[in-house]
Amino acid sequence: MMESFKLVHLVATAAGAILLNSPAYAADASGLFAVRGLGANTCQEYLNRKATDENSRLYASWLMGYMTARNRVEEKRFDVLPYPDGQVFLEAVQAVCRDQTTVTIEQAASSVISALAPIHQVNVSPITVVENKNRSLQIRQSALAALQSKLIEDGLYSGPVNGEWSEAMVTAVTEFQLSSKIVASGLPDLATLIHALVLDRPHRANP
Repeated sequence: MMESFKLVHLVATAAGAILLNSPAYAADASGLFAVRGLGANTCQEYLNRKATDENSRLYASWLMGYMTARNRVEEKRFDVLPYPDGQVFLEAVQAVCRDQTTVTIEQAASSVISALAPIHQVNVSPITVVENKNRSLQIRQSALAALQSKLIEDGLYSGPVNGEWSEAMVTAVTEFQLSSKIVASGLPDLATLIHALVLDRPHRANP
């Protein structure tokens, strides 16, 4: 799903700005809270240790649990990502860690979640499979509907806003990708959603 390093860098840059300029989520009056498990390790420790398969699995498990917890406790949040595949989140956290080696894993993960706020899923939505040229991915229909609305605004799509995939959407997405100078897969991958819904609408969350 992550088409290139440029996409990882895009998310990491946005997350890095949030990391440097925003306060952490706080549990007490002093702005402090306890971080349990691997999330308390620094990004440098993470990068050093994740080389082995076992360590990589342990860190991935902690990060998936952290994302689940954030989904659970934050208002108007069903899921951080519009995709059931969490690999995008893991790669983005790694990219932030390469840029900010002294922060903790929890801080890096939190900054990525904040950077992706415009594509957070507010409500539960069915997952649909979209395909083009023997390639496919799974995405929530609410995110697809938000993309359809954006493509209508750009004059690239004239169909219904229904979260359903079609040949008209393949054409519209491909044209949008070409105009945005990203990989023209014809699929609504993360690069496409970031360019369509994050860069143009930094404060929007999908319904």
